[in-house]
Amino acid sequence: MSKWDQHTRGGKFIKNLPSSERNYEKHKKIQNEHSLSSETSKKLNELELDDDKKNYLHFLKYAAKVDSRSLKELSFTELGLDANLLRGLIGFSTPKRVQMDVFQILSVETNKHCVVCAPRKSGKTSASLLWVLNKLSHDDRKEYPKALMLCPTYELVEKAKKFAEQFSQYSTIKIYFTAKKTKFKKDEKIVADLVIATPGKAVNLPDLKNIRSLIFDDAHCMSDAVSHLKEVSEICKKISPRCSIIMCMLDSNPILDEFIDKYIPLHEKINIISNAKQISCKKKFITYNSKEERDNSIVALLENNKSSQGLAVIFGYSRDPLNELYSFLKFQNFSCEILTGGLTTCQRKVVLEGFNENKINVLITTYSFLNVIEAKNITMVINYEQKLNYEKLEICEETESLLSTGHDNLIVNYVEKKWEEFLIKQLQCQSGEQLFTNATIISANALSLSNC
Repeated sequence: MSKWDQHTRGGKFIKNLPSSERNYEKHKKIQNEHSLSSETSKKLNELELDDDKKNYLHFLKYAAKVDSRSLKELSFTELGLDANLLRGLIGFSTPKRVQMDVFQILSVETNKHCVVCAPRKSGKTSASLLWVLNKLSHDDRKEYPKALMLCPTYELVEKAKKFAEQFSQYSTIKIYFTAKKTKFKKDEKIVADLVIATPGKAVNLPDLKNIRSLIFDDAHCMSDAVSHLKEVSEICKKISPRCSIIMCMLDSNPILDEFIDKYIPLHEKINIISNAKQISCKKKFITYNSKEERDNSIVALLENNKSSQGLAVIFGYSRDPLNELYSFLKFQNFSCEILTGGLTTCQRKVVLEGFNENKINVLITTYSFLNVIEAKNITMVINYEQKLNYEKLEICEETESLLSTGHDNLIVNYVEKKWEEFLIKQLQCQSGEQLFTNATIISANALSLSNC
């Protein structure tokens, strides 16, 4: 039984998986010649089609060949997007790198699946949506739904829906999204080209076999929840083998590697490296012997953060420990709120708006909500349930992207006392750099006594 099956079966889920020595190139298809054959090109030129169809075929012909021009010089018009989609691209002047890569790779007939690993705000969600919407513009099938997009939270479902509606506002594409109280009746027919939903709702969607395009957005967040893993696996078992899958993530992990190996072993991978200026920040690894030690040290950290008049975000993996921390901090009279899947959609919206508008000083949440936090004055990020193992140590660096500019910002990683000796070894990254450069290791008890 594979590790993926072991960790999704019977509710079992272990986050500290051994490192997967997976080689993405193992299954990568060799594509030496991307250009269309001369015979195929001749046939395309001889076809008598309307301008819109010619534009679409121009896109397929263009994107399948190797072009020496810089990607930055290309426009959405040159990509051959449907004319009605082009009208909806208000505010999008030229394609981003990831958008060009997605279109160029998936337009090659032999490339069916794509894994996109890119930073926040790189354009990976819009790239996936545009590709799928462009396909839907020329899909005359009457079998619904034709495409499905999975998002880890309702907030991200709503965000994706706004993108999709903007892009397709001048087309006849029908979009359906699931609200939290959405329930599908038996034998209910969903007459929509694109459905946007969380895994929990999508797993009960009728006629999943009709889907030909599937997008996993923010897949790294889905790998943190056992329920999401089981539901995503069920969805993949129900869809047609002809379905094309696009997986978008900030970075990979052993859980996602297992999923990819099982369901989309033959795929093309896109890696986008952020060229954004890295924010200089301090890092602290705080070791603790007990929950009481850890919580008391958080009080000291938050008291110190008040002087900077900045905001703080506390991340965790599961609701119960975060709910307990929330009650503890409220008792200590901190201005804090909790944001988890246990809240209603309206409650989540109120909490997010309050934090983004600086009305709340401390936000306690799970990593699933990382991409919907837009506050501008965050000076501290706390990883409350840091997970480590002896074979491979992975630090969630993406949380640093939430920090505002400045040199006094702080990343705090909580680890159990037994890991202290391992941390002090100063492991090296593959690049040769020290993993814990600019990091301080301190005990939670000492922190509480010194008040930082």
